[in-house]
Amino acid sequence: MSRYKAYYSTDVGEALYHFDADTPGEALGFALDFCGRMPDALQFNPHDGLMPLDVIEIDTDGEERLAVWQSEKLRLITRKFLQDVVCTLGLEHLRRIKAGDS
Repeated sequence: MSRYKAYYSTDVGEALYHFDADTPGEALGFALDFCGRMPDALQFNPHDGLMPLDVIEIDTDGEERLAVWQSEKLRLITRKFLQDVVCTLGLEHLRRIKAGDS
């Protein structure tokens, strides 16, 4: 069994808790269960208890992002951002082709 760090993040704050688990996925499950059962126990710095949870990231002292949970809102924002970037890059590529700079 290993000790994992669970970083809980909102738009304006973070909270850190530790969980003992066999795998990063199991630690993420414990972290999700913990915030589902006892949301008021999360002590964010700065305090933002009314903000929705956006990310839970599971790390160890030696490795980061072993397991990650993202809220649906954050996934949609990320997807939209990536679509905008791809669209912008595609338009720029088309402009260069038309200008003969390919």
